[in-house]
Amino acid sequence: MQTIEELITKNGITMTKPLTPAQKHIVERLRSGWVLGLKMTLAGGWRLQQGGLGRGGATESVHANTAHALYTRGVIQSRRRVFPVEEFQLTEKWRKP
Repeated sequence: MQTIEELITKNGITMTKPLTPAQKHIVERLRSGWVLGLKMTLAGGWRLQQGGLGRGGATESVHANTAHALYTRGVIQSRRRVFPVEEFQLTEKWRKP
C-alpha cells in the first residue's frame, strides 16, 4: 500500500495536499495547549481536551478519519500510551505556527 506522499508525487514533484478545515482546527487546538487522546476500548473514540486529558477542561469529539489522516500524514505522533488512553502531540514540524 502506498503512503499519501507516494500517491501525490508525480514526476519527481511532490504536491502537498492542504489540511482540511477539521484538521486545521485540531492543529490549532494542539498548538494552544489542548490535548488529543484516543480511548483504546471497544466504545473508545478520539477527543480533544483543554488543559490535558482527564483534567476536567472543555472537550470536543474528533472524527476517527480526521485523526487517522493527521497521523498518516505525519502531523501528529503518539506521546504516551497508558491504558485505556493514548495521548497524541504534534510532530516537531507542525508545532510552530
